[in-house]
Amino acid sequence: ALKGSDSQTLDLYADKYVVPFKEDNTLKDTSVITLKAYPKNLNGTVTWSTTPSISLGGSGNTRTIDPNVFKNNNSVVVSATLGGYNDKITIVKIKDGSKGASGTNGTNGVNGDDAITIVLSNPSHTFMGDETKAKDSSTTCKVIAYKGTQAIACTIGTITGMPTGMSITNNGTH
Repeated sequence: ALKGSDSQTLDLYADKYVVPFKEDNTLKDTSVITLKAYPKNLNGTVTWSTTPSISLGGSGNTRTIDPNVFKNNNSVVVSATLGGYNDKITIVKIKDGSKGASGTNGTNGVNGDDAITIVLSNPSHTFMGDETKAKDSSTTCKVIAYKGTQAIACTIGTITGMPTGMSITNNGTH
């Protein structure tokens, strides 16, 4: 039997996937977002791109995003590419809902409802394999829920539709 080469992958992660804003479009958290690319069995430095096009800080396989770019963008898709391999993540803006109008005669009006936003830490996964099957491996995807800009607990129900041979461990919460 011929020995093949080791599998190659490129994984991209961020230290946060949402940028919270107040109702008046001012940032709640001004800390930069750190992005890290993890190439496996690939040589070289990652090439970065974003949609829409924004400036990234940092260098090499670690980059940063200034959260102020989200004042005019609802989301930014970040791509990392190396040796024909690519991974993408999306960072999204979340914003507090509008306050309700004041009521008449000193009574308060009814406040508006905050939006519910669900974010997956990485919505797409590639598994190493050969022509016939994937190699044994695992991956993690966090499910993150927000009501307005407040993180809330979420419950993950039954997951269905996996291909033959795939199993899922669901811890039931984010």
